[in-house]
Amino acid sequence: MAGGLLEVTLPEPEEPPQVVAEPVDGLVVLHEDDDIVVVDKPVGVAVHPSPGWEGPTVIGGLAAAGLRISTSGAPSGRAWCTGWTRGPPG
Repeated sequence: MAGGLLEVTLPEPEEPPQVVAEPVDGLVVLHEDDDIVVVDKPVGVAVHPSPGWEGPTVIGGLAAAGLRISTSGAPSGRAWCTGWTRGPPG
């Protein structure tokens, strides 16, 4: 219908997706400094956890490599890569 309006309300996920620190085969850090991390990710690897995704993620691979990822915002609209530091989580 031309000019129509569709409103959709999605339920909140039961539990926000969690970052699982696990090495990701083929994930290569091309550049890292205090401001940015540049990676080359393999096909089939999601950038960040999301509801329903059970495979590897770039964020999980970076965490496994010793980068602690900082996040901001509500889990539903979270900006996953707002900061990182080298070292153990904590």
